[in-house]
Amino acid sequence: MTLAHYRLLHTIGGDWPKLLFEVKLNIHDVRSGYEGSQGFVFLGEWMEDPKFRWARDMVFEIDFDEVQRIDPPRIVSWPDNVEVLIKDYVSKLPGPQLWRNRELGIYSKPQESFEEFLDRCREALIERRFEGMRNLREIFYHRFFKLERKLQKSLIEEEGLEVSQRLSLQTDLKRLFSMGRESLSWIFLKDDFQLVTLEKLKWDFPKRPGFKEDLEALALQLVREYNEISREFEGFAKDVELYSVPMGAVKIETFERGVVWS
Repeated sequence: MTLAHYRLLHTIGGDWPKLLFEVKLNIHDVRSGYEGSQGFVFLGEWMEDPKFRWARDMVFEIDFDEVQRIDPPRIVSWPDNVEVLIKDYVSKLPGPQLWRNRELGIYSKPQESFEEFLDRCREALIERRFEGMRNLREIFYHRFFKLERKLQKSLIEEEGLEVSQRLSLQTDLKRLFSMGRESLSWIFLKDDFQLVTLEKLKWDFPKRPGFKEDLEALALQLVREYNEISREFEGFAKDVELYSVPMGAVKIETFERGVVWS
């Protein structure tokens, strides 16, 4: 193959050749599903001894705009071991970097930002999260009704209450629990992946200290367990690490061979 001869711009050239080559890398990573191609133009040290390989500082990337074609100072032939040198060097290059979610075992896509990848991880976890929330909802509806029955029963059994006073307290308790159930339904129906606070429950509490303590304890328990699920699944979504696509098995095309005199 006839070699083109060049010198670097802004230099007068010299009598020692360096190898100028362009490579196209076709990358297909089965593990991550990454597919893509990359192209580089490299300038590497002239090496004919097959025992040696290029170190990282013996090859650097350039642009064809940085060289100018010249008449050959002398005739040289492309070394026989260049293909081996190129393959060895390319296999040690850092591959494209992706994000990998450890919990899900999924990888980010080329051009996908970190935040876009996190959103995709959250979407992949939605069904699991909803299942957790459904279970929690059933548990708390049961606890809610159980507490309502307990407090209503205590009113019935409480001595020293006038009939009108007892009815008023029972009616008030029913109203509070009815509003509480609506708030409970809203919290689980909305489920906007945000942490909830006691204020968001919008629960009114009975004036009776004992009743208030029981209902407030249930509310605090709900807030804590709801937020534990939210934190857990946000942790799953953010359980990511950098993944570098391995370059050892890429398909390499080499072309535009030439010599740069320095």
